[in-house]
Amino acid sequence: MGIFSGNKKDFLKHLTWFLSVHFIIILLIKTEINTFSFLNSMVANIKEGKIGWYEENSGIFVIYIWAIVLAADGFFVFRKSKQ
Repeated sequence: MGIFSGNKKDFLKHLTWFLSVHFIIILLIKTEINTFSFLNSMVANIKEGKIGWYEENSGIFVIYIWAIVLAADGFFVFRKSKQ
């Protein structure tokens, strides 16, 4: 169970989390809905460029790191299913 388990069910959970979190954060950024203080401060930090969400000067984006982990997880799942 977990990342790189080779289990399709776990991979689909990971993919669902990935898509859900990105949908929620983008929705919060675009609509400025007031939510929990943690989310409000996170969205404010993203907008101010303090958190590298999509537009980080260094070129290291949170989404890319997560996408690489997701791709590796998918690779192990589908590699295992072919064996």
